[in-house]
Amino acid sequence: MLEIGELAQDCSSTALTACYLGQPIGAGGIVMQRPGVADAWTLLSPVLKSFPVFLHREVKRQLAVVIKRYSLRRIQCTIETTDDPHTACKWAKSLGFQYEGTMRSYTHDGKDVYLFSLIPEVSNELSIAVPSVHRSGRFVTWGS
Repeated sequence: MLEIGELAQDCSSTALTACYLGQPIGAGGIVMQRPGVADAWTLLSPVLKSFPVFLHREVKRQLAVVIKRYSLRRIQCTIETTDDPHTACKWAKSLGFQYEGTMRSYTHDGKDVYLFSLIPEVSNELSIAVPSVHRSGRFVTWGS
């Protein structure tokens, strides 16, 4: 069964783990930088490519939850230029993030990263209705 675990949180961060048949296949969350501002992160297994709609909808839903819970006015994320930046940038944009620039020599080993941000009042992406989750068999299906 594909499932998303409960929010794991402390005073400065929130994270979720996606599991398939009891095995973790991805994780993501936010780290608070200061009141109203957070960094978003993900660590995704190639297995999640089999569930692109589920992944996208769940991340979008969880973004709306953390924005409201923590009164966020800005969420930012970085995408390494040496990864598959085209796919990652396309996904960030589809979640409502906007490209802000390239941060040169940003990583511990001197690689560049792209900086994206999501400003909730600017993005209409998060104002959509959140679908309800229905579990049947091994997969999660979405209803309206």
